[in-house]
Amino acid sequence: PAPREDAWEGIAIGAGQWTLRGYGPFWVSDRGTGEPVGRTGLYHTLWRDEPELGWVIYPALRGRGYATEAARAARDWASSARNLGPLCSLIAEAHLASIRVAERLGAHREGPQAGDQGPPVTRWRHPTPEARA
Repeated sequence: PAPREDAWEGIAIGAGQWTLRGYGPFWVSDRGTGEPVGRTGLYHTLWRDEPELGWVIYPALRGRGYATEAARAARDWASSARNLGPLCSLIAEAHLASIRVAERLGAHREGPQAGDQGPPVTRWRHPTPEARA
């Protein structure tokens, strides 16, 4: 849950990504209950030269494999439906859970990159479909 203004901005950005680029974030739900658990997808801001694969799972629902499963599905969709990739993910060094997700997805650490806000992040590169086969 987010303040109304933050929620509106997030939805508007996502709608804009889909409208302007043909890709963007997906909402993630539990298959059994339909309960929303977070989001994943592609984020491609004006100041970046490529899309980023990102994921956010609500805190109470972390550690259940949702991020890995959803990010894998988004990554594979980006490759097959939009011919995008190999994708990157920008992850703060302190965010160990996201680093583990990137590693489970087969991504490798490329090096530091200045973040949009806050501390620097590390760029992780996801494997090509051929390398995943």
